[in-house]
Amino acid sequence: MAKNKQKNQSLPKTLLHLLFSAGKTISESITIANDTRRWQSAFLQGGLSYLRVRRKLEEERIARRALYDLKRNNYIKAKKIGDQLILTLTNKGTKILLREQLLQAPKHSQQRFTVVAFDIPESAHLARRQFRWFLRQSGFKKLQQSVWINNRDVYTPFAKFIKQLKIEKWVNVFLADNFLQPPPK
Repeated sequence: MAKNKQKNQSLPKTLLHLLFSAGKTISESITIANDTRRWQSAFLQGGLSYLRVRRKLEEERIARRALYDLKRNNYIKAKKIGDQLILTLTNKGTKILLREQLLQAPKHSQQRFTVVAFDIPESAHLARRQFRWFLRQSGFKKLQQSVWINNRDVYTPFAKFIKQLKIEKWVNVFLADNFLQPPPK
């Protein structure tokens, strides 16, 4: 009886594994078919070496387009010095990069949180609003009026960001795991 139950429990897992493998194989076959169709004329024109050159040119075109889009959206600045192209992040680019790092950071173990407490003066009302917006966009939740928390391990990059902005006199970042009331989910 116990063997039959084990077989019955492993049968769905085996079927799921087979379906997953079949789906993966079909997906790979479709990708190969699309690549063959896309690059067929290049292969027929000059063989494998010509195909490699065409693929490299396509990758370079995509990279140039991405670079153009980053410059157009004011995420980077590009400066040519001699034969070298020097790329630097703008403030806007730095904020976007940090936001993505914060959203993708691993979660803290257990009930630990990164806490941001700030007291930006009324004279800097716009800066305070923008800071709250950035916290919200970066995955922080409001615990109290000027106290925000995040369950991800973002202490180091966020503290570095605060120092870069030179607002550490108004903002404090710390780790906490002992709350009187449980933080919002």
